[in-house]
Amino acid sequence: MKAPVTMTGEAPTFEGLKKFENVKELGKGASGSVSLVRSKEDGNMYAMKAINMKDLQFLSDKYRKNVEAEMVFMEFLKGPTLIKSYGHFVDHNTIYLVMEYAEGGSLYELIQRRYI
Repeated sequence: MKAPVTMTGEAPTFEGLKKFENVKELGKGASGSVSLVRSKEDGNMYAMKAINMKDLQFLSDKYRKNVEAEMVFMEFLKGPTLIKSYGHFVDHNTIYLVMEYAEGGSLYELIQRRYI
């Protein structure tokens, strides 16, 4: 599957966000939320993580570095057992990461259901 849109983090743009339709919220965390979205270009479903840059200033330096590292790792690490990253874009004060949607929930939820 090819990337749903051409994305960069270079400048604020409304174009990236306009190319997706929000389907439902999948979850929330300390650094943002994840939504299931549908690409208006190819009709495929993706997980989109939204990280508010204003919220990052209230996090510890270590946690902020972990968020930045996640973005780098997702862009470069590839493998059959890893969630694919299709890129990111910036819209005002929010960073959006577009990722493969893994139906069935997160690894943490799977472990919880299966072993606890």
